[in-house]
Amino acid sequence: MLTGTMGEDRPARLKPNINNMEVSAMKIFNKRRKKALLSLGVFLMMISIYPTMASSEMRVTTKDGRTHNIPVASSDIKSIEFTDNLAGSDFTGEWEMVANISYQFLLKISQQGDRITGTMTRTNGTEPVDRVTGLVLTNGTFKFTRQREGAWRQDYTGGISRETGILLMKGTFSHDGSGSYTWQAKRAL
Repeated sequence: MLTGTMGEDRPARLKPNINNMEVSAMKIFNKRRKKALLSLGVFLMMISIYPTMASSEMRVTTKDGRTHNIPVASSDIKSIEFTDNLAGSDFTGEWEMVANISYQFLLKISQQGDRITGTMTRTNGTEPVDRVTGLVLTNGTFKFTRQREGAWRQDYTGGISRETGILLMKGTFSHDGSGSYTWQAKRAL
């Protein structure tokens, strides 16, 4: 709204109503200020959060040269584990075995398809060398039997894993169908 005054020797001049302009200007200023403050707030959040999110990453390079970048802050990492799909592992080889806490053996296994055969030789005592036979199951578990003809039978079950870079077999066994005793074996180097 415009108002004017009439002077004696001057024509009427129109001048803006200061109160109405102030109100309009303040409305515009407040809207712009809110947007600016909101933008500033978002910007400050981004610069405070983004460096920890985007500047920290783990880079993994595979044997075939592929590189994978995984965004993660080092302060967020509790532990790093490598898991392998060991379901199709070949058990062929020599394994250093401990059964029932104190019995040590050298377990020699040959795998052909899903069948395993081999021998168990006690390394911290004197016993005859025993033959083992068994199966590797499709889910990475296996079972084998150690039998001393006319004396006893032991049935072993277990799975394969990798811990701190070492290939391990772990499981339990029974003696003549009773008990559940622990055993584990690591691939001999």
